[in-house]
Amino acid sequence: MKRYSNWLIVFANNKGFTLIELLTASVLTGLVISGIFVGVLSLMGADKRQQARVERQTEISRALDLISQDIRDASAIKSVTGLTITPASPSCAGTSIATPIFRTTVLVGGNPYNRVFFVTNMSGCDGSTTARRTVWNRPALLKVVRENSASPIAGDPPTITTFNGNLGSELVDGLIAPTPTPTAASLSCNATGQQFLGADGLYICIESPRSAVIYMYGADENGQALPAQSTRVSVRAT
Repeated sequence: MKRYSNWLIVFANNKGFTLIELLTASVLTGLVISGIFVGVLSLMGADKRQQARVERQTEISRALDLISQDIRDASAIKSVTGLTITPASPSCAGTSIATPIFRTTVLVGGNPYNRVFFVTNMSGCDGSTTARRTVWNRPALLKVVRENSASPIAGDPPTITTFNGNLGSELVDGLIAPTPTPTAASLSCNATGQQFLGADGLYICIESPRSAVIYMYGADENGQALPAQSTRVSVRAT
């Protein structure tokens, strides 16, 4: 009988959770779920940013491959001394600055044809409603003009001194000048006979008329610098 009475006392004292306890538990559960949700979103955002960086590095690598192929098919790699480019008209309302970097010469039927590589700096496009720019165009765009029989830059050296920056094909955008800016000394391009050229994320060390090392610097969608990519390439044409 005594044992039965003790059981009744225990049962009577087990009245369940109070309203305050339930509310407290609900709040704590909500905080835990919110923390998990924020963590998942953060991981998804980091993964997306990493994918974008990898894609940007892949595009730069592809542009290096295209430049390398042009050089292999050429008869010589040369500077663009004396050649200027009128600023391109970008899709924004800002001002771009076109800088010729280097050229290759191709002999077709004994006649020299040029391929001119240049960068267009889009810093003048500030992203406002009157000067829009796309994410990847900032701040520099690499282009190449491949001369044909109808082009006005024939000759070696070219017979003209200026051509329109709207010409040419886009190879890659999103280039950025690193800090500190590369120099001939920092890229070991100060040996006798070598030429160091470049601007806005594209730099080249012309070791000889038939050999060069190309360096490219890009930025992700947030403007953060990516690791530099480089390649050494030589002319194969005779």
